[in-house]
Amino acid sequence: DLDAALARLAASHPEKEQVIVMRFFGGMTAEEVAQATGVTTRSSTRFGAVSGIAPRTSMSACSM
Repeated sequence: DLDAALARLAASHPEKEQVIVMRFFGGMTAEEVAQATGVTTRSSTRFGAVSGIAPRTSMSACSM
């Protein structure tokens, strides 16, 4: 479940979870997230790359 995965990530890596939520759910660019959170643009891009897994996971779960 996506919510559970985000909760686990927030517990262990809150900064990464925040970036993923902002990029995936907020539609923010890596630059916007970096500016809002204080992480580097590179880190925002790297953390946000993980969010590419979420749409495929949630869509495959919905089609079952």
